[in-house]
Amino acid sequence: MTTILVTRPKEEAKKTALSLEKVGFKTIIEPLIAIEQNFDAKSKISKLIKPKSVILITSANALPALCNIDRNQKIITVGKVSAAAIMNLGFNNVTAAGGDVASMINMINSNYPKNTDFLYLSADITSGDLQKSLKNNGYNCDKIIAYHAKPIDNFPNSREKADAVTLFSKRTAEIFIKLDQGKLCDKPIFCISCNVASAFDNTPYKKIHVSNLPNSESLLELIADFQFT
Repeated sequence: MTTILVTRPKEEAKKTALSLEKVGFKTIIEPLIAIEQNFDAKSKISKLIKPKSVILITSANALPALCNIDRNQKIITVGKVSAAAIMNLGFNNVTAAGGDVASMINMINSNYPKNTDFLYLSADITSGDLQKSLKNNGYNCDKIIAYHAKPIDNFPNSREKADAVTLFSKRTAEIFIKLDQGKLCDKPIFCISCNVASAFDNTPYKKIHVSNLPNSESLLELIADFQFT
């Protein structure tokens, strides 16, 4: 049975592993990033949010910061999975972008007038700068660090039992490359987007496969249809 290495943060990794196991794969969960909530975020949201602010969320890891927010608050998420998780918390004014930050920016440019107030609930470190992009496009955008994403220091040897690797963010890919040191360079690497895959430019990892769409469903379809040898 083919074994897939799942490198997402723990709670997200459990869901991905379950989906893979349902279609016949074994999984190894080895998170490369540990999530720590920023408990100051809730009070900062109360201070910065404006009557017509739109909250932006690019990861479900930011959800705990929403606990004191009115359930009618307008929220835009990066994709359907995080949107569904937010609606499960009782929010009823949630819109999902196409699965990555670029699609979120395009959605905002197409549907919101300039000077709209946005409040971005972010990680401490991100691969892109959503706030800067929106400001450059004429929008108002405050940013609050909702959580810290801390890289692990060591990669357990259990990864060497994997037949393939899944990667859901460019930062995770960069951590994987640093810690793996080429040991899995002959294995298929499944990336959720071209941005994630770009981390492998000029590396010994050559078996890079990218999902058609930047979302979990598309990546799982890619893995399920792949011909492993």
